[in-house]
Amino acid sequence: THRVYIGGGSRTYSQHKDASRFCSMYDAHKNRWFKLPDTNYEHCHHPLLFIADESPNVIVITGNDQHDIGLSECLDLREHVKPQKTVKWHIVDQHRQLSQYIQIDTDALIRRLCV
Repeated sequence: THRVYIGGGSRTYSQHKDASRFCSMYDAHKNRWFKLPDTNYEHCHHPLLFIADESPNVIVITGNDQHDIGLSECLDLREHVKPQKTVKWHIVDQHRQLSQYIQIDTDALIRRLCV
């Protein structure tokens, strides 16, 4: 693949106003960065972006803080290329949220790495 996606992160260490909702894509063929729509929710600590094999045009982002993994959101990239179309992130169905598959032990919280 020739694209790289980044999203989420700490507001403290970013020039962007709210990096925890920021998302962009780098296209190596065009040697250009493209701003994608901001997410609806923060993905500050340990965000995870992935594209499932069965849905190569849909990006999913999840991750929030050391207390929970937050809500998973998805963006359909096919909508991004349609003219005059307002593209936005959508909340992943409740039964497909990552939190349904991963239990976080509150005694073993991830140490907060960003301020």
